[in-house]
Amino acid sequence: MKSIIVYTDFRRAFDSVSHKRLLLKLANLGINDSLCRWIEAFLIARQQRVKIKGKCSSWADVLSGVPQGSVLGPLLFVIYINDINKDMETQTFLYADDMKICRVIKSNDDRLTLQRDLGSVARWTERWGLSLNLSKCGILSIGHQGEEKIFYDIPIGGDKQRLNNIKSEKDLGVLVDEELEFETHIAV
Repeated sequence: MKSIIVYTDFRRAFDSVSHKRLLLKLANLGINDSLCRWIEAFLIARQQRVKIKGKCSSWADVLSGVPQGSVLGPLLFVIYINDINKDMETQTFLYADDMKICRVIKSNDDRLTLQRDLGSVARWTERWGLSLNLSKCGILSIGHQGEEKIFYDIPIGGDKQRLNNIKSEKDLGVLVDEELEFETHIAV
């Protein structure tokens, strides 16, 4: 028996949120029309430019995303992804743009369920216009490290992308390793 934690990372998470789809989700949650219009005014018709060494680029329209550094940005992002686990059997934890998928593996059925749930995540991201940064996603196996590593894949665009097995991961500021020991965290 071992526990598997899948750490995910969304590519350009806050920048990729579709305004139209977010407003649809807010309306489906029962948010009243006047608040939805206020949020729409907060999101729509924004512009940005880049300033480097005193020189500025032209203004460009912001067509998607929630404003980073705002109080509402993380809340709107969480509302946007809150249903990502709707079709999953495996436990998930969402915190801002981080998602952990956790499952105790006691049998091959558990392994297959986790693999199926990773497919559900991939389908959800495609449907809602987000993508995973697979180079920053990883599988942490906790317990019985002498056992053979099990590999998991994320189906992206018809191809299966192998997730990396990792030995440790920084989880909300704490370095978690395969043995649940804190020597690595303390050393950092």
